[in-house]
Amino acid sequence: MPEPRASLPTVAEYLQSAGITCEPCKPDAGDHPLVSIPEIPGWEATPSDLIPNAYQVLVNPSHSENGWTPNAVLLHGRLSGPVDVDELLDCGPVDSRALPDWQESVTSRAPHRSHPSAFVQGSYVVNDTVFAATNRYVVTSSGSSQFLTQLTVTVMHSHADDLDVDVVVFNSALEIATA
Repeated sequence: MPEPRASLPTVAEYLQSAGITCEPCKPDAGDHPLVSIPEIPGWEATPSDLIPNAYQVLVNPSHSENGWTPNAVLLHGRLSGPVDVDELLDCGPVDSRALPDWQESVTSRAPHRSHPSAFVQGSYVVNDTVFAATNRYVVTSSGSSQFLTQLTVTVMHSHADDLDVDVVVFNSALEIATA
């Protein structure tokens, strides 16, 4: 059973307190499980170096508004040492809960394609703009290493109905190919 919300650290805080780092994996390196999300119609790949340590970034320019574009950001990294997977994943929703005016609608610890996972969905407000967001964390093992994958999909709440299927597709089609 997870600890009460107020006492849980963020994922970064948990890793730091355990003395663990998360070294970003590169898509073209073959020394890690390969991860990906599909490039669905209306979404375009953008250079992942625009977001520090990103593995894959997709944007939807047709729904841009006020200089902001819906995005799906995939992070994937090798953990420097072993972690307690349940403890780490219990911290997953804490990151989202720190967002301004966070309103949580869904949280789950159901596995993702047989891998331990944490999922949270909700909305938050920045400068009077409401955003809808999902965050999925997955921990996998390959050889003696553990890997942490995070998929964050963010859309303006005003476009949430138009992009709802896309958000579901990204979260359900997140592919993690372990050896």
